[in-house]
Amino acid sequence: MEQVDKRRKALQEILLNKKREVVQQIENLMVAQEDTPSGILDTGDQSLKNHETDVDLTLLEMNNRLLKEIEDALIKLPENRYGICEECGAEISAGRLKAMPFAKYCVTCKERQELFEKIERTRTEA
Repeated sequence: MEQVDKRRKALQEILLNKKREVVQQIENLMVAQEDTPSGILDTGDQSLKNHETDVDLTLLEMNNRLLKEIEDALIKLPENRYGICEECGAEISAGRLKAMPFAKYCVTCKERQELFEKIERTRTEA
């Protein structure tokens, strides 16, 4: 039981660190949007500004999705559902969770899923 509690505490710390990192990135992107200078811009500058805004919004959307996945993982943690592969029910390795704290699948199941997706894309392109 003590080992389970240690693992849960370590995983929780990883998730909370990742959450802080993502929240900081979101805040930085929001500040960048607010700090964008206004005024009269020529066509090239306006085009560049529009492109930068699009990139920032895409990054913001990605970070918001990531934050949601981390929060979902934090909800699963006390329920002993976090760190368990949603496909096969095996324990997801600590190394995988450290690299990708919001992982829902073990490496084997994720590879299998990606292979099926690749096969499906190949079929639809043919």
